[in-house]
Amino acid sequence: MADVHADERGQATQRVGTHLNRLVATRHAWAQRSLALLTRPVIARTQIVDVDLDALRRLRERGPLVFLPAHRSYADSLVLAAALREAGLPQPWRLAGENLSFWPLGALGRRSATVFIRRDFGRDPTYHLAVRCYLADLLAHGHSIEWYPEAGRSRTGRLRRLRHGMLRILAGAYLDSGVADVLVVPVSIVYDLSPEVEAVTAQDAGGAAKQAEGLRALIRYLRASRALGPRTARPTFAEPISLRELTQTSANEWGTARALARELARCLHEATPATAESLLALALASGGSVPRNAADLADEIRHLLEYASDRRMPTCGRPSTEAVLDRMVRAGVLTRGPDGFAVGPGQRHVAAYYRNIAEHWFMPRAVAELVAFGSACPRRVLALLAPLGVMPPSEAADRLLERELAALADRDRPEREPFLLAPRLLGPIFEAYHHVAVKDSGDGAAVDAVPPAFWPESRSAELRDAGIAALAAEGLLAPDTDDAAGTAYASELSQLVTRLRELAEIDARRHAGSAHVRR
Repeated sequence: MADVHADERGQATQRVGTHLNRLVATRHAWAQRSLALLTRPVIARTQIVDVDLDALRRLRERGPLVFLPAHRSYADSLVLAAALREAGLPQPWRLAGENLSFWPLGALGRRSATVFIRRDFGRDPTYHLAVRCYLADLLAHGHSIEWYPEAGRSRTGRLRRLRHGMLRILAGAYLDSGVADVLVVPVSIVYDLSPEVEAVTAQDAGGAAKQAEGLRALIRYLRASRALGPRTARPTFAEPISLRELTQTSANEWGTARALARELARCLHEATPATAESLLALALASGGSVPRNAADLADEIRHLLEYASDRRMPTCGRPSTEAVLDRMVRAGVLTRGPDGFAVGPGQRHVAAYYRNIAEHWFMPRAVAELVAFGSACPRRVLALLAPLGVMPPSEAADRLLERELAALADRDRPEREPFLLAPRLLGPIFEAYHHVAVKDSGDGAAVDAVPPAFWPESRSAELRDAGIAALAAEGLLAPDTDDAAGTAYASELSQLVTRLRELAEIDARRHAGSAHVRR
C-alpha cells in the first residue's frame, strides 16, 4: 500500500513539474523590443490621459504588486504597460490565456514575461498547484503580476463576475511566498470608443461565435481601430488592497478569495468614471426611437452632469456634446438625420454597452424612482438585482438608496423630473428576468402571451444568466418547486415591467417634440 501511495505521489509530482515547465516565461530585452514593435499599431492612435503618476510612483516601494484590471479591450495590457512605464514602475509578469499564444505573439510573449495559462483549470489539482507555486516564486522574488480577474472581456460594458479560483490561488501563493505583504491594485481602463464593442455585443445579444485569436483576428482589429480614428484611454488606479490584512481576517483561502472579490469589485466600480459616451448613451435611452436634437441631448447631459457632481461621481470632464455625437456617428453607433440623432439600426446593444459602463453610478437613483413611482419594495428590488452585481445589497447600498428616496420623497409626479433613469436602466434587466421566469414556468400559453421586447437590449446572455441566478436565489429551480410560487414570481416581475414601461412612455413624451426643435 505504501508503494502505491509513493507511486501516486511520484506521478503527481511529475505532472506538476510538466505543468511548471509549460508555464515558465523569461524576460529578454530583444523579445520585449520585438513584441513592442509588433503590438504598437494596436494603440498607435490611442492617447492615454488622466493618469495619476504621483499615486503610481508611491506604489514603487511597497513590495510586490498585483495589478487586476477590469477587462474591456485587447489593448488593456498595452495601455497599462504604457502608464507604468511613464511612472517609472517595472513591467509586471502577465498572465494571459493560452488562446493568445499564437505565433508570433506566443513565442515573443514567453520571452517577454508573459505566462500563458489555461482558460479553464478544470479539476486537475496538479495544475492548480503548479500555478500557485509559480506565482509564489514570482512574489518571493519581488516581481509584480498582472492578470484579468473576469477571465474575459466584458460583453455588455458591465463588470463581469470575478473568478474566485484564481483569487484563491493568489491568496495561497502569497502565504507560500514568505513576503510580508502583497498589494492588489484594482485598475479600470475606459475608452471613448472601442473597435471591439460591436463584436462582443453580438456575442452577448445574438450568440455570435467568438472568433479565434490569431493573425487574421489581429489584422481585423487593426483595421477596425483605424476606421474609428484617434481615441482616448483613461486608466484609473484604485487604492491598493492588502493581502496581509485580508488573510488575517479570513478563516481560510476561500474566505480570503471571497473577501478579495467583494473588495475588488467595489474598487473597480468606484474607479470607473462616467465617460462622455456613457452619458450620451444614457440620455439617448430616453425617447424610444424618436430622433433627438443636439440641443435637447446637451441639456439632458447637463442635468446628468449636475447630478453626478452633486453625488461626487467621477466623470471625464464636461464634454462637448457635438464632439461626442460626431464620434458616435463616426463609429456607426448613431445616425444623423434632418430630425436629429438616433441609435443606428442594429446598434441598440452597442449603445447599451457604452451606457452600462457607468450604469452602477446611476443605479441607486433608478431603484429609488421605481420605489417612489412604482410602489416597489426597495429591499426586494436590491435582492433581485444582486445576481447582476450592479448594486449588491450592503449597508452602503442602503445609505445610497435612502438618500435618493429622500430626494424624491415629496415628488410624486415623474413628469416633472429632469430625467428618469428607472426605465432606462432597470427596464431591460427586469424584462429579461420576466422572460426567463415565464419560460421556466413551462406554461406554453404564458410564453406565447409575453409581448415583444420593449427594450431590445433585454435580449442578452448576461441578463438571461442573471435571471436564472435570480430564479435559483428564489428557490424556484429545485425539482419539487411549487408551480404557484413560480407563477407568483413571474407575476411580480410582470408588474414591475408594466410599471417600467409606463415610466418609459412618460420619459419618452418629455422628448416627443425635440426632433422638431431647430438644431
